[in-house]
Amino acid sequence: MASSIAVFGDIFCDIVASSMSTMPNWGEDVLAPIRIVAGGSGLNTTLHAAAFAASGESGVRMTLFSAVGDDAQGIICQRALHQDYVDSRVVIRPDLQTGTCIVLSGQDRGFVTDRGCIQHMSLEWFPCWVNGVEEATHVHCAGYYNCDNMKPHWEEIFQKARSRGVGTSVNPQFDASGQWDGVYDLCPWLDLIFCNEHEAHAMAGCTSSRQAASEFLRRGCRYVVITSSGNGATVYSISPTLEGVTTNMDDVESNIMECHQKAFPIEEVVDTTGAGDAFIGTFLVEWVQSRGNIQRSLRAGCIGGALAVQMTGGSTTPSSDSIREMLNIE
Repeated sequence: MASSIAVFGDIFCDIVASSMSTMPNWGEDVLAPIRIVAGGSGLNTTLHAAAFAASGESGVRMTLFSAVGDDAQGIICQRALHQDYVDSRVVIRPDLQTGTCIVLSGQDRGFVTDRGCIQHMSLEWFPCWVNGVEEATHVHCAGYYNCDNMKPHWEEIFQKARSRGVGTSVNPQFDASGQWDGVYDLCPWLDLIFCNEHEAHAMAGCTSSRQAASEFLRRGCRYVVITSSGNGATVYSISPTLEGVTTNMDDVESNIMECHQKAFPIEEVVDTTGAGDAFIGTFLVEWVQSRGNIQRSLRAGCIGGALAVQMTGGSTTPSSDSIREMLNIE
């Protein structure tokens, strides 16, 4: 039976201004190419994972549980999901609008978001969710802080997954409320948490990635994956001799193991939007395929991120040839 990854998460229609050299000041104008594309962490992760799976012989399939409105933006997002290796379980809500995000992107990025139906999305919208979890090899939560009404349900989803021997992971994304809470409660049910340095430090209330990782690890999460843009990514875990028995914070931080993958060189950064989602999607496909090989998964993730920043739009995926070419780089 082929492996599969079930993604529960957000979809947005992105209005992307890319290749910006500077952000506009109030009352001023900046020229930049603008495109309207499908987006959102859930959709981006799903499509990049599917593209990576299609480039090889893994056979890993993706299932996306999300929601859009019955509008033009929703149609754009639904069309983007008409891909090989993708099973769309996207609900269409005629009473709500599709979430929309204005993306300002250059060497970094900024966002203005109307979450639309995503902030109202609830587990009750997906009567078949239990089957989706039971049929999966891995379950991933994409955009935890964007899915307000899903927060009471994540523990139930991950408990169901764990009871079936299914892997689990979460990508919190940016918390626009500034509270940065809730994710700690999920740690006992998580195999992996993905975040960038800013997100990790904000959630843990510190300035060290190693210290931030220790906060998640001591609460039960097995692996903490922290990306650092042009510096690659690192997986933090507890020494196997301490796993399951360490409760003291000092013991955890002093016995963390680190596995690092440097970033791949690229010719030009076009748009950094969705690079983290691309990293996660390709990481998870390799993680499932390799049965948890950290170094191989990190390498795949960094390949996904490097290819993503050379294209406009977080849901734009590289060709199979481009992926295979990167895989051959030593």
